[in-house]
Amino acid sequence: MLRPVPIAAVLVIVAGTAFSLFGAPDQPVRAPALEVRSGPFAHDVYEGFLPVIAWRWKGFSRPEDEQFGLSAALPGGAASFLGSPRIDAGATFNTKGYEDQAHLAAGWRSYFFGSPLFVEATVGGGLHDGHLLDAEKPSRNMGCRINFYEALSFGVTFSTGWSLALSYEHMSNADLCPPNEGLSNMGLRIIAPAG
Repeated sequence: MLRPVPIAAVLVIVAGTAFSLFGAPDQPVRAPALEVRSGPFAHDVYEGFLPVIAWRWKGFSRPEDEQFGLSAALPGGAASFLGSPRIDAGATFNTKGYEDQAHLAAGWRSYFFGSPLFVEATVGGGLHDGHLLDAEKPSRNMGCRINFYEALSFGVTFSTGWSLALSYEHMSNADLCPPNEGLSNMGLRIIAPAG
């Protein structure tokens, strides 16, 4: 079974490749008002919420998801009292017939000291079409149809305005309606400006 590559190593490789191929932007980077996102994800990579315990990693042996989404800035500094979040809407489809999910969330992106490297955190709600109870492995027992959705991404923005991000997403019900096996996926997002 494949084990995860440390995120720091992936960021160094991605950033180095991006700089050598596309160059760093001339000015501090800002996210475009509207973005389209898509990319391949591995399904059910971790048993739990935050991916910090090594023995709970399942690895990337199920590269069977495709994610699509949109991210939009709120107009006129709306919700600035919350740090001016973006609206993130998307779906992750499983090509093998397991759990598909859709989400609507608020996302915050921060560039490191004006560089093209960024971190993005997303929190909101999600809906899935998986089992609630009595699932047979490798399907998950999700407990509730509507769940909490969280995502964390580390990425780089090229001089063209496109970005590439390593993203981890998690959906679960916080034990509000057991069972709560949840679902964690991880993959690459290609982010394109759309406006």
